[in-house]
Amino acid sequence: MRCLRDFNLALLEKQYWRLLVNVDSLVSRLYEAKYYATGNQFSAVLGDNPSFIWCSILEAKDLIHACAQRTIADGENVSILNDPWLPHNSNNYVVSRHPALVNKSVSCLFQVGTRAWDEDVVRDLFVARDQDLILSIQLSDSAANDGWSWRLETCGNCSLKTVSGVLPTCFQLQKRHVPVNADCPLCNSSTKTIHHALVECSFAKAAWHRSIVDIGAGAVTFCSW
Repeated sequence: MRCLRDFNLALLEKQYWRLLVNVDSLVSRLYEAKYYATGNQFSAVLGDNPSFIWCSILEAKDLIHACAQRTIADGENVSILNDPWLPHNSNNYVVSRHPALVNKSVSCLFQVGTRAWDEDVVRDLFVARDQDLILSIQLSDSAANDGWSWRLETCGNCSLKTVSGVLPTCFQLQKRHVPVNADCPLCNSSTKTIHHALVECSFAKAAWHRSIVDIGAGAVTFCSW
């Protein structure tokens, strides 16, 4: 049940990501109007009388929040203080707190009429850590709009592959030096890998057979399945 819950959460993360990057879609605009009209998805809360779907999607916010990063084009739609836009693995938010940065977009840090950093402005308003990160960002004249990037994938898109290997199966726990028996405790016929737990185990197969999904055969890993 824990494994299935984690897999369902991964699917919700994918849906949350779609809402984040497809801001002009009808669904995204509807959720924005109802749940975060005065902010963004990262500041969104359940709100009054939330739908079941929104309650479910919001469960994925923490992981998306930890792994999503703004990409800079014209900088008009990226908040200097409130958006995650710095290229840093553990904290991609600005840590500087100069009053001149409040309610300002990244475009304010460009040289007038260009897409180039105004280094003097950056040096004046930010602490050394932020200065180095900001000036390391390569700006492009060809990018049309500010966007989002998924830091765990080189292609920049959220993928179910980025949560592969994290389900706490007996096999995964043993790989992390947890002293447990790697055999599946339900069927006792195979090592409890992720693929076995969700597809190959007789208990998993019984659940799939009650649905319209054909589980197929031949897949070695859960991602390839």
